[in-house]
Amino acid sequence: AVSLNVFSQHENIIWIVLVSGVAIARASVEPSLLRRRPVKLWIGVIEWCTIVIASSLALCWIDILVQPRDNFYTVFGFLLLIFIVPSIVTSGIVYLLCRLFIRTN
Repeated sequence: AVSLNVFSQHENIIWIVLVSGVAIARASVEPSLLRRRPVKLWIGVIEWCTIVIASSLALCWIDILVQPRDNFYTVFGFLLLIFIVPSIVTSGIVYLLCRLFIRTN
């Protein structure tokens, strides 16, 4: 019960750390496995932000299926400033820095 309590108190921080970890993994793997030529840096950041937005919208939809009394606008409005915007900004910066680090090494 204690571990679930800690998770519920810090779920937005855990979500941002997880999304940033996936951003690091994608930025690290992308040049060698996903593309023969690396995509331009700004296009990669836009792609990553699109992936984060799409996954967040999917989570909103799943939440509506699990909790039918909620509607999409309520769930999206709640998650927008708490999860979606911070995860886009943080993981986008992490992705950008990781790509720049990989480019210089």
